Amino acid sequence: MRPRPIAAGVAAFALVMIALVATWTWWTAARIDLRRLAESSVVYAAARALEPGVSVTTSDLAGTLERLGYQQVAGFVSTSKTTACAPS
Repeated sequence: MRPRPIAAGVAAFALVMIALVATWTWWTAARIDLRRLAESSVVYAAARALEPGVSVTTSDLAGTLERLGYQQVAGFVSTSKTTACAPS
């Protein structure tokens, strides 16, 4: 068996793979629109400030949660990570 042709083939394959990855990386990086990165981000959320002493009916917390798709359930809901307990 000839070790030199095998080593040359492996080296050639490695160089081709490196060239392909480098070309793909350059092509992907060239497609990034840097002007868009300079624009400010938009957050689609409405902050609901709740502080001690503020009535939840005044801040319309129930209406906000309903508009967001939350549903009222009877009793206590248990999750897989924690277990809700009834207050004593």
